[in-house]
Amino acid sequence: MKVYADNATATKMSKAAVDAMPPYIYEEYGNPSSLYSLGQKSAEAFLDAREKFTAVLNYPPMTLLH
Repeated sequence: MKVYADNATATKMSKAAVDAMPPYIYEEYGNPSSLYSLGQKSAEAFLDAREKFTAVLNYPPMTLLH
């Protein structure tokens, strides 16, 4: 059995997270802080993910990951 005790620096990603990533690795990889369209698509994806994440945690959408 493997034991990994350094989850403060790296944690194995869940299968759901890994399965969700390919579009953002291969297609929508732009800098979300940029003004060009590829970056804006990344920003939209980021904001959507932030909204879902904060909803799960019951946080108001703009208080986390500002």
